[in-house]
Amino acid sequence: MLAGFLVLVGDGPERENIEKLIKKLNLSEKIILFGAIEHKDLSKVYNGADVFAFSSTTETQGMVILEAMACRLPVVAVEDKVFEQFIENGKDGFLVEKTLKVFAEKLQQVLENDNLRLKIAKNARAKAEKFSLEEIAKKFDTLYKSL
Repeated sequence: MLAGFLVLVGDGPERENIEKLIKKLNLSEKIILFGAIEHKDLSKVYNGADVFAFSSTTETQGMVILEAMACRLPVVAVEDKVFEQFIENGKDGFLVEKTLKVFAEKLQQVLENDNLRLKIAKNARAKAEKFSLEEIAKKFDTLYKSL
């Protein structure tokens, strides 16, 4: 299954350049720029997606990755030690080389293979639940009691 649209959420100094590139490549009908949206509305965007692509090489926490996983989205992200605590490569998401070619190939593989996409999505949700507020609170309670 190939997705019909690319949705970009967020804003920043490159927005104008991205808009120009979209027009230049005649992709205005295929790319939606939401810009900055309120956090409470993110789940609506996640729930309308087939895959979550995260190519940032500067993000330090990647909480959006866990949010996407909680919404049953397979995640394709560039390799980063931080994300290894969330993503078991090939099981509940994908961590790929920081090259455009490899990143694009993995996205295409996930979008074209419904069985793979659904399996990874199910596992992603299960992994995200391990990082829920309830689970973190239980871990803190156990730690507190052990001290």
